[in-house]
Amino acid sequence: MKALTFGVLLFVKAHAAYADVPLAENFMAAPDRIEWNAGALYDGRFEDGAALEIEVAYPAPAGVSKRDADSFVQTVWEPRHYQGEPSHLFAVDAVGSNIRLKVLDERSAENGSIYTITLAPDRASGQGTVTAPGGKPRSFTLRRSVPYTGIVVTRPAPPDLADNPYYKQNGFVFSAFFPTLGDPDADAWIRQRAGICRDEGECRNDVRIRWRSRSLVSLMATVWGDSGGAHGDGQFETRQYRIDGRTMTPLGLDAFIDLDDTCRAKISAYLVARLRAKAMPKAGRGGLDGRGTVPFTPTSGGVAFHFNLYEVGGYADGTPTVFVPRAQMGTCVKYLPAD
Repeated sequence: MKALTFGVLLFVKAHAAYADVPLAENFMAAPDRIEWNAGALYDGRFEDGAALEIEVAYPAPAGVSKRDADSFVQTVWEPRHYQGEPSHLFAVDAVGSNIRLKVLDERSAENGSIYTITLAPDRASGQGTVTAPGGKPRSFTLRRSVPYTGIVVTRPAPPDLADNPYYKQNGFVFSAFFPTLGDPDADAWIRQRAGICRDEGECRNDVRIRWRSRSLVSLMATVWGDSGGAHGDGQFETRQYRIDGRTMTPLGLDAFIDLDDTCRAKISAYLVARLRAKAMPKAGRGGLDGRGTVPFTPTSGGVAFHFNLYEVGGYADGTPTVFVPRAQMGTCVKYLPAD
């Protein structure tokens, strides 16, 4: 059985490598697509006033396999100490509007915490508790802020993969999960990224929110595909939007940090040092000057820099993230969002 995990979704090739390859089809508009309200990002508030952000999946309709539905990975983060990588949540059980989710990854200081959530009948709001192992429950309330759409298209295996045992059994699958922000330009960019498909076996894309506050929303778009090779391949990129009333404006890295020679050298040295501490074989390539595009997530406490597969190591080295704290950047900081 071929497994697809969140980590596998973060494979990379340079985006330019795909530039001249035609799209197989516009699966986002396919007449036989299954499209549904796949989930939402909720703004949460603990009793002490601390904020949390949590992405919750909704039940998939008939015709969508569990494997395809599970491509929408549920996540959670608390803005006040967030470092650009949300914790992953796995469903323990879900009965109607009652959901139990467990933190099962290394990004949480409370590994194994259980989130118990009850959503209102219209899913616009909810309440719940989170309980760390051996700890006391913390209560919170939820308000839905951004909806997510899911699209799945299935087809028989293409002729070139008809003898591949996996694809012969499972056929071709296109899946995409993406938010709707309500801004025409931003939503057009999101749908374009979510709809990319240039592989014969499967295409699995998502665009996910990685920060959201009153003034800023940060997105990570992942494009992944497989044509029957040893493993799939793809890439991710990020995009930031300043929110001013109903207007959303894209922002580059230079909106958040000063990119003069002194600051570039200072931040690059920190990135390379942290990558070497992570034993990345090509850590020296991790500076700001050694990369074409720089995927990043700004938070209230600093900036997380994300590295695609093969940028600073081999396939087995994964896709590391280095968080540069505000204090480390000092006067190089121009703007970071509030909690």
